[in-house]
Amino acid sequence: TKLSGVDLKEGKYRKGSVDAILSFCQKPLPSDLSYSVQRICERGGTPLLVASQSQILGVIFLKDKIKF
Repeated sequence: TKLSGVDLKEGKYRKGSVDAILSFCQKPLPSDLSYSVQRICERGGTPLLVASQSQILGVIFLKDKIKF
């Protein structure tokens, strides 16, 4: 899925693709996180963003290992 998370009393927490989280937060990607997302992609990883309410909290580097 592109977006998943949990709704708690304290707020809504989501993780997902860059596009899905930007749509959820209705905000542009901060420049420091944009740089991190770009670096992750250059290294062959998948960037996942984490957000709470309308605030982007950070980025996760997801890297799959291919097993033969």
